Amino acid sequence: MLVLLPPSEGKTPRQRGQPVRLDALSFPELTAARERLLTALADASAGETAAGVLGVSPTLRAEISRNVSWRSGSRRSTRVCSTTRSGWRRSRSVRGAGQLVVDCRSAAYAAAWRPTREVAARTVAVRVLRDVAGSRVVVSHLAKHARGLVVRHLMSRSGPDPRTPERLAAVLG
Repeated sequence: MLVLLPPSEGKTPRQRGQPVRLDALSFPELTAARERLLTALADASAGETAAGVLGVSPTLRAEISRNVSWRSGSRRSTRVCSTTRSGWRRSRSVRGAGQLVVDCRSAAYAAAWRPTREVAARTVAVRVLRDVAGSRVVVSHLAKHARGLVVRHLMSRSGPDPRTPERLAAVLG
């Protein structure tokens, strides 16, 4: 089973750990693209107008400044999908090698990579909906929490991973 997660925004940085080594991460075919993107991010984050360039609030100054020193920062152990569409679309890393794909990304991140026909048949998108006046509408406020509960349940249970959407529904039921 392959679980796709969106990036976590606004996390407190780790205080210990080795600097990131791009060549040691999963999916080595993304190393060159990661290097280019992180270098561009560091360059954009170094200027006085970085918040505007990055399209974020100036209140995120501390996070922006960490972008400049990504080479010396602590390593993170989470695999996430970014909104860098071209890199993910060319990558084979999210195809799941025949596994069930559980897509917990929000709509903005889901646009970065859409499964091909073969992968789509074994992909389940976790969407959080509620009934409003007889219609189902997307819930945004608690969606991240609900997706987190789904992933927590899947990762903490014993037994084999579900291999089909039907089996996933039974496991989560």
